[in-house]
Amino acid sequence: MYSLYFTLFCIIHLWIISALLLVNKRNRSSNGLLAAFFLLFSVIHLQHLALQTGFLDEYPYIDPVSGILLCAAFPVFYFYVLSLTGSFRWKNHRNIKHLIMVVPAILNLLYLMLFKSKEEISAYYYEEENRFTVTNALLLGGMVLLLLLYVLKSLQAIKSYSKRLEENFSSTEQIRLDWLNHLILFLLFLALFLGPLLIVIGLPEWNRIGMGIYTSSIYLSLMLKTLNQPLVHMEEVQRKSGFKLDEEKKTGYQIRLLKCMEELKPYLNPELSLKQLSELTGISVNDLSGLINEKYNYSFFDFVNSFRVKEFKQLISDPQKTHLKLEALGEESGFGSKTAFNRSFKKLTGKTPTEFRNSHHPVN
Repeated sequence: MYSLYFTLFCIIHLWIISALLLVNKRNRSSNGLLAAFFLLFSVIHLQHLALQTGFLDEYPYIDPVSGILLCAAFPVFYFYVLSLTGSFRWKNHRNIKHLIMVVPAILNLLYLMLFKSKEEISAYYYEEENRFTVTNALLLGGMVLLLLLYVLKSLQAIKSYSKRLEENFSSTEQIRLDWLNHLILFLLFLALFLGPLLIVIGLPEWNRIGMGIYTSSIYLSLMLKTLNQPLVHMEEVQRKSGFKLDEEKKTGYQIRLLKCMEELKPYLNPELSLKQLSELTGISVNDLSGLINEKYNYSFFDFVNSFRVKEFKQLISDPQKTHLKLEALGEESGFGSKTAFNRSFKKLTGKTPTEFRNSHHPVN
């Protein structure tokens, strides 16, 4: 009975979260896709509810229909990830191909309707020995493989997004998707562990409760993170075309860029973007990005932070700044946060700010 109530709680929890996402007007595309994923994934709990109440015995086709909806949930989650990276468009017909993944589940439903009686299908759920068949193992194994496929595709999309961020922004702490990357890796671990386990043991009582606890916790965290994820203007994170300029023009642009960086010090603005620097220098976004990549072998992110690191080194050598903490000096150098300061300094110098200070300016 406790398990029944818990299943009901999970279903209601999912539907409420989906409703909250749908009524929120900010970032509607991501909210709508995540709500769709939650509603599709609620099928797992509805399936458990049907099994616990005996409803599945009366209407056994609920399970194969649920399989179709669950197969659709995985590409929908991938669409959600793409929407957060700015790479998803509702009118992009290439996205439709991902829905082909539901075809095997539809064929399974047709097979059961044509060749299996209602009693034979019901026996699978209520007679344990019927669960251990090659067909059922293949179906569940296919579901796990489908999950793994879209987990890996989602990780690839986040990696590509992170690279594009560094090509266009000098501060990425607030717009990175590290939290989603970690969550997906956690899901991947659970898929690798739970997939084979479910094939062997089916769905015992403890597993239904455990799955409910697990899913309820990530649903809420996903909703909160999505609602608070800053929006990135996608015209600033598009991939640049090839950098094709004659050497004389490249040299002129390089001189103009260095003059701007040294005299105007735009890097002191923590939110400096490629577009803003393009406007300051009068160099197009494409040419400026190509110039930085080719002449300095840096992304825009590392290029700007290299000037901030240089500024920090000058500040720490200033006798009038000795009373300031490292974090304050990092902020004066243009870094927007302690995390960004430490990460970039370590990446560009091989030392933490503390290690650098101790080796160059030891405290007596």
